[in-house]
Amino acid sequence: MKIKIIQKIVPSYRQTFFSKLHFHYGDDFQVYTSFNKGHGPLMESVKEKYSWIFEIGKVYEMLGLSWQSGVFGLEIKKNDVIIIEGSIRIISNFIIIFKAWLKGAKLVWWGHYLSASSKKYKAGIRHKLIKKIPYVLFYTEREVEYFYEEHNRKNNIFYLNNGVDFENITKYRNQYIAGDIKRDIDILFLGRLTYKANIELLLKALLDKRCKKFNLVLVGAQDEFEYSFFNRLIDDYGLDNRVLVAYGSANEKDISYYANRSKIFCYPGQVGLSLIHAMGYGLPTVVHGNRKQQMPEFCAFIDKVTGISFKNNDPESLAQALNIAIKVSECETISSNCVKVVESKYTLNHMKSNFINMIDGIK
Repeated sequence: MKIKIIQKIVPSYRQTFFSKLHFHYGDDFQVYTSFNKGHGPLMESVKEKYSWIFEIGKVYEMLGLSWQSGVFGLEIKKNDVIIIEGSIRIISNFIIIFKAWLKGAKLVWWGHYLSASSKKYKAGIRHKLIKKIPYVLFYTEREVEYFYEEHNRKNNIFYLNNGVDFENITKYRNQYIAGDIKRDIDILFLGRLTYKANIELLLKALLDKRCKKFNLVLVGAQDEFEYSFFNRLIDDYGLDNRVLVAYGSANEKDISYYANRSKIFCYPGQVGLSLIHAMGYGLPTVVHGNRKQQMPEFCAFIDKVTGISFKNNDPESLAQALNIAIKVSECETISSNCVKVVESKYTLNHMKSNFINMIDGIK
């Protein structure tokens, strides 16, 4: 039996996780991916670095759909576990689904059940398809609970609890001490500067009189174009003396340079793994509280325990939340809570255990 994962790309934050699985399963664990350029440092695959990674062919994009070339040549045998990226927009996946069914392989759909980035009709199609797939792997335990609430099916549904390299973060994390003069960054944004991040909302909040003394660092520019674009945007808002744009990095030491200098973390849009990453550093978090407009990893957030929530897309509410989060007297307790939540279930070792449980359940 081979375990074969097929993905368009293997981002940097997945590579250690896959290496852990390869160490456990040996050469029976394989990842097939594409090596298209232009994804930025956080999303580039490094095929020379790992023995478990194989090139399947380039990805071609058109009209919002993707075709991953090479799927016809992918070897699939009876009882192989074939894990595909859970997106209805990857039309080459349907070839893999057919081949898995024809060969008697065990097919796993790995994706979101809850996703703020999906249109309602697309989510409906995805949910109907999920019910037809033999095995399903969701990002979080909470998604499984939501699935059970809305569907009769109770078997062959698994979860990972998408997490971070907590051991590596712990190596670089400094203790959170209230009033530490070394924490000279008031607000940290950490993540890709995409549309879903809603950076302009955060800039608008900084114009509020309650936030006029706060500074902000945006860590996540993927290339020179993004870096220049957001610097121009900051200039347009008249915030060039309070907001710094920094390039994104896959290196934890680089990330820790900013995280250890920050008082709080804020993600104004649809937060995902960035939330758990920041919580791993013990940063009190500020995110909006509308679950339906958040990514699955939002389930790690607990209002008034790991941070402060605000009304979605409301700059005044965000300004108020930022003001409270930075000045709250319990910030050291909140910091400790963040670390405990991540350590309890959102680490790569937990992901590895959950993945192994899934494979054992499929056997």
